[in-house]
Amino acid sequence: HRFEDVSDKQAKLSKAEIRAAQLARRIFALRQFEFALRAVQRLNNATLIQEGCVAAWNVALPLLESNMRKQATRVLKLMSALLDDIDSPLIWLRARVHLEIAFCELDERFIARASLELEHTIKHDQ
Repeated sequence: HRFEDVSDKQAKLSKAEIRAAQLARRIFALRQFEFALRAVQRLNNATLIQEGCVAAWNVALPLLESNMRKQATRVLKLMSALLDDIDSPLIWLRARVHLEIAFCELDERFIARASLELEHTIKHDQ
């Protein structure tokens, strides 16, 4: 009986409500990745840093395609710093993270910061 109540409730959710719930879960997951990446940073384990950054990137992607980009800014900046600190060979990821940070800075009207991030993107893209 209880299972039917849950499925009835889910059936009544609109697409917008489902999308909002999915985005909320991703934002929560990104905050958890931020804590995890800071812990891995203290371990100074390059493999774990790279794997954590790739996983965080995959969680952040849908947020970068919407007006939710601001929610991913902190974890993107942390990923960028971690990948740069270990001189990660994941050049494509490093370049994309810098590019997305530039978009975040442009959204906030920080033109100089966005320009700096684009310079980092170009450096990694060469």
